[in-house]
Parts: sequence; structure tokens; C-alpha cells
Amino acid sequence: MIDDPARNPGLLKLDLYCKGMRLDESCFVEDDGGRPIMRTRAGLGSGLELILPEGLWTNVPVTEPFAKRSPYLLKKENGGYVIYLDGKFTARVDLSPQPAWYEWKTSQGRAMRRVGTLQGTYLGIYPARVCEYWLEYPGHVHKDNCKFCSVGLNLGKDDGDEKTVQEVV
Repeated sequence: MIDDPARNPGLLKLDLYCKGMRLDESCFVEDDGGRPIMRTRAGLGSGLELILPEGLWTNVPVTEPFAKRSPYLLKKENGGYVIYLDGKFTARVDLSPQPAWYEWKTSQGRAMRRVGTLQGTYLGIYPARVCEYWLEYPGHVHKDNCKFCSVGLNLGKDDGDEKTVQEVV
């Protein structure tokens, strides 16, 4: 196994999930055609969508408190984006392009990105308000949600809570 994130995009992806990433002041993701950083239903984090080496799409936590202490830093250099780990070059990456339809409006005036969200290369449309494991029930001391998941924190941020059939189709 290659245990160097600079040589193993799969390991880099997992490490970014676990440690998040800081953004250098040189980064202007949306201005450079990338998707906005959104809290949606993907469940893993705040959502800076990137394409790692070998075409590996990922959603990197960047706004959570733990990401502020990350050893990873994203910088814009020579018109492109680069990840550094502890100050050492790790990988050149591409921003996941923002689809034009994100800003289109439904017949009821809602931005399409609040109805459906691209998460990597798939379209997520979630009919329920939140995963059942995030709900509190009488008699339960705590929620039973997965500890890595942020779905319950994300609802009401960038994802519309109620959708009509007309908006989805």
C-alpha cells in the first residue's frame, strides 16, 4: 500500500475527510468557476467540491472547527489550485464546476440548488426532512446518528426542507 497522500489519491481523499482543509486567501472558488461551499445532505462536511488526481471527486470539509487546524492548505498558484500538506506540495486539483442550472428558479421561485445538489458526480434530491437517526425520541437520552455524519446539521442551511413534485420534475 502506498501510504503517502501525495502518491495515493484515495488516501488523500480519506485524509481530507478526516482532517479537513484550510483555504489560503488566494482562493476564490466561485469566482474561478467552482461550486459554492454548501452544507447539504452529503453528510460528510461543509462541502468544497474538488477533483483530485486520477479523476477522484470529493467533498472536503472546510468550515468545521477541526478544519481550521488542518495540516492541509489549498492555494491558488499559476491559475490553478494546489494542495499542500504541512507546507509540502501534495497535489494539483481542479474545482468541481458549478452547473448553470444551480441559479435557475423553479416555478415557485426557489433556486434549483436548494431542490437538488450535485454531490461529486451524482444528483442528490432528498424528499425527507432529515435521516431518522438524527431525530430525538421520547425516552432517548441522545440521538443515534452516525458520528461521522453531518446531515442533521446541514438541513435548513442550503437544502430546501420541503419540495413539491412540480419543483423536482
